Amino acid sequence: MTVHHGSLPTLTEVIDIEADVPVQATGPVSLPPESLPLDAQPLLPADQDAMLTTQALEALRPRIDALLEARLQAAMAPPLARLVDDLVHQLRGELASAMQALVAQAVDEVLSRRRKP
Repeated sequence: MTVHHGSLPTLTEVIDIEADVPVQATGPVSLPPESLPLDAQPLLPADQDAMLTTQALEALRPRIDALLEARLQAAMAPPLARLVDDLVHQLRGELASAMQALVAQAVDEVLSRRRKP
């Protein structure tokens, strides 16, 4: 068996640990960052970039929404106006046909009443 002083053993080595040998504390032990709670872990530069990007987007959201709405209205106004014009033209034609049929029926009824003595 090999005893190491001041170095770490490898996985293939066997070491003797004596239970009655006191372990000397050399100072406070610091935990590795991954063992800390998420909110206590130091942020890595990539995490900081993502957090700053998220915060910037949230701050800009009202302006982005207003800009998007204005652009959508500008883009949608001409096709919607053409659609409304086409619909009005179609409805006017249908209404004119319905009115002509109604007037023709009313005239026929008046003429038929006049012919009956």
